[in-house]
Amino acid sequence: MKIIFFGTHTLATAILHALMQEPALKICAVVTQPDKPAGRGYKAESPLIKRFAENAGLQVLQYKKLNDDAVATLRAYDADVFIVAQYGILIPETILSIPGHGTLNVHPSLLPNYRGASPIQSAILAGDTKTGVTIMLLDKEMDHGSVLSQEECTIDKSDTAVTLEAKLGRLGAILLIATLPRFVHGEITPREQDHTEATVCKKIKRDDGRIDWTQSAEHIYRMWRAYLPWPGIFTMWNGKRLKLMRCVILESRLVGTIGSRRDAIARPGASLQHDSKFGTPFLTPDKNLAISCGAGAIIVERLQLEGKKELDADAFLRGSATFVGAKLG
Repeated sequence: MKIIFFGTHTLATAILHALMQEPALKICAVVTQPDKPAGRGYKAESPLIKRFAENAGLQVLQYKKLNDDAVATLRAYDADVFIVAQYGILIPETILSIPGHGTLNVHPSLLPNYRGASPIQSAILAGDTKTGVTIMLLDKEMDHGSVLSQEECTIDKSDTAVTLEAKLGRLGAILLIATLPRFVHGEITPREQDHTEATVCKKIKRDDGRIDWTQSAEHIYRMWRAYLPWPGIFTMWNGKRLKLMRCVILESRLVGTIGSRRDAIARPGASLQHDSKFGTPFLTPDKNLAISCGAGAIIVERLQLEGKKELDADAFLRGSATFVGAKLG
């Protein structure tokens, strides 16, 4: 079976790798987004899947726009089916309809829940305890097509977007490989989604990671889990962006299990007890750095101040004597 694969990120790369191990499947080409500037130097960076595919000897196609030239190129491969996962661009009907068996999508949610660009992050932010993968037929609307198969996946309390994406990538690959031959041989009847139950998640922006300290510690911890590694979560201190690189909920752990003593670190006169003001750093009785929230508090284990390197909380406090008792925003 000849396949053209559309994808860009980590989950897509995991699924492509799994398809390549199947003797009955041939990957004719991989379509991905163009290289984009990244990092401080804004140098062009290739998508993860491009680097993987080229290392594997696969042909890679990159389009800024899926125009008539793209249609002609893709049609020439005479593929049996197109597979899409985390491509990130809406594909027009002129391309979806090219292969004889249509275009299948691997979507990391239990559709019709979380249609859109951020289903993994949205499930974590909502506090869901389960999510899953849907194999579906693509149509002209976003994540709207009929369902071929679905499989659930548990969201652990410690799961981040990184770990959950890895889980769903493995699950999606297994489900796709099981579904694809059954669908092609007419053994699966596509099931229309219940569109009245559909929920849509937005594209994540950098400023979505800004912390509102009136929110609960539980909510802020979910933000940290959902926005790892990008955009991360941050607050403002002395006019600079301060990223919280690793944190946990104060109430969810045994006091004294991390960090060293900080008796000499807090500035003179700073309270070592919980300050009721939202967004106020304080030291717990066992001298761990914490920040008060609308309900509860979080312990911060690693931080990075704008323009500086990432530090553990001990090292950060040694160089920031006025931090405890300050007001963050």
